[in-house]
Amino acid sequence: MDDPIESSEGAGPVSRHESIPGLLKDIRDQTTHLMRQEVALARTEVSEKISKIARNSIYLIAGALVALASLVILLQSLSWLVDMWLENTRWERHSTWLAFLLVGLVAATIGALTARKGAKTIKRENLVPEKTIESLKEDKAWMRRKVS
Repeated sequence: MDDPIESSEGAGPVSRHESIPGLLKDIRDQTTHLMRQEVALARTEVSEKISKIARNSIYLIAGALVALASLVILLQSLSWLVDMWLENTRWERHSTWLAFLLVGLVAATIGALTARKGAKTIKRENLVPEKTIESLKEDKAWMRRKVS
C-alpha cells in the first residue's frame, strides 16, 4: 500500500513511487534549509545571552564606581577613628599609619573575597546555545526518520 508523503513544495502528498533521485534532492534541500535555520537560531540565542551579560555588566560597573567613591570616604573616616583609639594605647607614636594600615588590610581582604565571588558568578553563565543544540538533536532524529 502506498503511504502519501508531503512534498517539500507543500503541493500535497506524493506517492512513494517518486524517483529516488527526486527524494534525495528533496531531503538535501530540506536539510540545507534546516541547517540555515539552525545557524540563525544559534546566532540569535548567543546574541541574546551576550546582550544580557553586557547590560548587567554596565550596571555592575556603574554601581561599583559609586560604591568605590563612598568606600574611600568611609575607610578614611574609619582610619581616623582607629587612630583616635590607638592614641590611648602604647602605640600612640605610630597610631596614624598603623590605623590606616589596619583598615586597609581589612578592606583589601573583603575586596578580594568579593571579587572572587563575582568572578565565580560570571563563570557560571553558560554561552552554549542550548536551544540550538536541542533543536539539532531533534533534526538528527528527523533526518534518520526521513532516510529510513
